[in-house]
Amino acid sequence: MTDNEADDQIACSAPGLMETSKGGNTWLFSGAVPGQPFSAEQLTHRLNALGIRIRAARNTTLIDLASEVPAVVLSQLLGLHVRTTTDWAR
Repeated sequence: MTDNEADDQIACSAPGLMETSKGGNTWLFSGAVPGQPFSAEQLTHRLNALGIRIRAARNTTLIDLASEVPAVVLSQLLGLHVRTTTDWAR
């Protein structure tokens, strides 16, 4: 199957999907306004609707990162107080 055939097959099975990708849009997640990305709120709402809880995933990721990166470095990268990142590392 060629790339064009695959594109046509996707376009038929998901109307509206190919228009956003061929329109010169550089955003992975296009917003409602052409040429603009999703807002954080829009993305959170859509992911929550799919059962993906962003807050829990974010917190787990930060705590995991704190166990692998020195607290001082993490605090500087995230703009947080070093005490906060030190607490996460425990």
